Amino acid sequence: MARFDPAIQPENVLAERSYLVSDGETENRITVKIAFPVLAPEGDFVCSAEIGDDSNRIVRPMRGQDVFGALFNAVMIIAIEFPLFADVVRDRFTWNNGRENGLCFPTAPHYSLDCS
Repeated sequence: MARFDPAIQPENVLAERSYLVSDGETENRITVKIAFPVLAPEGDFVCSAEIGDDSNRIVRPMRGQDVFGALFNAVMIIAIEFPLFADVVRDRFTWNNGRENGLCFPTAPHYSLDCS
C-alpha cells in the first residue's frame, strides 16, 4: 500500500540527493532529504528524514539529545527505509546528473559508504 507523507518544506532541507535507479528493465527516481535539526519543546532535537519516489514518500521525525544525535538518527532511518524502495545489492544507482555511480549512502547490512 502506498504511503505519501507530507514532504519536508524546501526551506527546511539541509541536504538532498536524487538517485536514478535501474534494475535493467525499469528506471525509478528516488530522492532522500534531511531537514535542519530543530530544538523541540521537550528539550531534545528533531531532524526529519524523507525518502520517496513517484508513488511513495516516507517522512520520519528522528530525535536525539543533541543536533549530532538527531542528524545521525535521520541518516540511519533513511538507510533502513531505502531497501523498501530499491534493491541496494542488485540495482544500479547514479546521481549528480549521472556523473556519480553507486549508492554512496550507508545502508544495511554493513552501513558502508562504498561507492563502487
